[in-house]
Amino acid sequence: MHSTDDQRGDSELQTLRALVAEKEQAIRRSQERINDFERDWLYTSCRNFRGTLARMKSAKASLIGAGTTLIALLVFGLGLATALLLMLLRMVGIGRKNILEVEPHLCRVRVGLTDPLPESVVAAKGNSFLVGGWAYHPSKR
Repeated sequence: MHSTDDQRGDSELQTLRALVAEKEQAIRRSQERINDFERDWLYTSCRNFRGTLARMKSAKASLIGAGTTLIALLVFGLGLATALLLMLLRMVGIGRKNILEVEPHLCRVRVGLTDPLPESVVAAKGNSFLVGGWAYHPSKR
């Protein structure tokens, strides 16, 4: 009975030793892959120059931000210059004409409502009503 326990313990011990040996081989293989990776020229270059690359990336971001700000300022300045020029041209009489307001009795446009407006409207959330009508100019009908 004592020998069967020893045999079972020995077989468990051998199983554990085999598992440990397998894990050690896996660790060695992964370490070899890491070593191969570290010998790669691209990885080494990136690792050696990552501070420089980070500084270049930061400089690029700040230049892009400065560029967009400069463009926005130029557009704003161009808008101001254009507004001043248009104002001067309108003062001289060149450019868009001012809108003329005409008294309703002098206007020939005819307007009308198809439905009468309600006598009173309660101002509250969700209240609405439909307004329908027509409009035309006698000479354009």
